[in-house]
Amino acid sequence: MSSVFSPLCPSPIKIRIREGTIRHIFKGHRKDFQHATGGANNWNTVQRNVANYLKSMILNSTHLFITDKLTTRTDALLMYLRRPGDVMFHRIPIAQDHVEKICIRDGTPRHIFKKHWKDFQHATGGAKDWNMIEKNVSSYLKEMILSSTQLLFTDELVTREDELLLYVRQPRDKMYHRITLAQDEAEEHVYNVSTAYKLWINEGVQFAGKWKHFESQ
Repeated sequence: MSSVFSPLCPSPIKIRIREGTIRHIFKGHRKDFQHATGGANNWNTVQRNVANYLKSMILNSTHLFITDKLTTRTDALLMYLRRPGDVMFHRIPIAQDHVEKICIRDGTPRHIFKKHWKDFQHATGGAKDWNMIEKNVSSYLKEMILSSTQLLFTDELVTREDELLLYVRQPRDKMYHRITLAQDEAEEHVYNVSTAYKLWINEGVQFAGKWKHFESQ
């Protein structure tokens, strides 16, 4: 998934090019983007080249217009862009992303590691300096969340109205990770990791919710 920020957007809109989108665009509008493939024949390279072309086109455009007119969905926008010498313009439909996102901000792994270092000592990879420790612990947390087969989000036992608790475990784990999330002040659908630590699984304690099974995406 790629992200694009354009300085010409009328408001700070973050545009994501998700995996599979380029395949869809290229199959439906092959003639419009054949030149952007760079002569590639396999889909991985085609998608990468066309994604890079779109990003460059958005970032380098001097005429950019975003509107909700003629859209077919209430959560959609249309972006029109062209360069001064262009005879034609590109129209790019954009759909709002409603998926909740989890963000690990700079400094958070340092805070987690200082307070709960025993739970994450193995995640440091033997690093001694803080920059590497933060990088390794952050990568471990991301991988743990993405690869987990059992996740539970709940607002029970939180101490703030904008918080959620995320419980993560693998089927054979004897302990689970509890990760505290706080809603981002600027982005409603983004939750920032506040802290994380391990707790023993007490099978006698039942949550109001149930363990949910997810595939990593």
